Amino acid sequence: MNNYYETCLKTIQSLISDGNRSEALQMIDEELSMPYVPQDYLNQFESLRDSLRIDKKPHQKYFESMDEIVEGLRGNDLLQQKSLMSLERMNLRAELDDLKEILLDEKLPDWIKKQILFFLMGQNINQSVEVYVNGSKHTINIATLENPIESQAYQKCILELRDALESWNPSLLILCVAELDQRVMDSFPLSLTTLDAQDIIDTVNGYLNTI
Repeated sequence: MNNYYETCLKTIQSLISDGNRSEALQMIDEELSMPYVPQDYLNQFESLRDSLRIDKKPHQKYFESMDEIVEGLRGNDLLQQKSLMSLERMNLRAELDDLKEILLDEKLPDWIKKQILFFLMGQNINQSVEVYVNGSKHTINIATLENPIESQAYQKCILELRDALESWNPSLLILCVAELDQRVMDSFPLSLTTLDAQDIIDTVNGYLNTI
């Protein structure tokens, strides 16, 4: 397996040396999108990515074009955050064609695509889009999407957790709410119609017992 990664790194280095930056980045993005990469090689791929995909206008708070935004979304954490801040302030109706491609990009992390869906919800975009999240493709009508923490199931579960824990173990309550938030965000844009407060308590206690 190590020979595979060594071969990839040598090929990428050769592409960079030959001036084929775009091809090198494609290979790097492909490797970084894999479910597992050994940490040592992961660090090397990320380092190569960050040496090629840089912020050419670091003194500007926002990117000015969709090309810059898309490139930033494939970069490190700082570039991703700058891209998302740039998108948030834009008229997204005018950028739907590019956004639809982003939402279907299997190489981009799910959290980025979910954040873009929240932006579209915030701008009341009434359109169906396809999005690749949680390992599969879904067709989503933006107009019918619900913020998961505003759902009836979430609010009911929060009340049940507070009734069970608030008076005698508020620290456990905080952990359980974090677990609940994680569950609904992991499921988004699909909604969870039922959430079991006791199952969440049992899950958190299970984590604590392994510490």
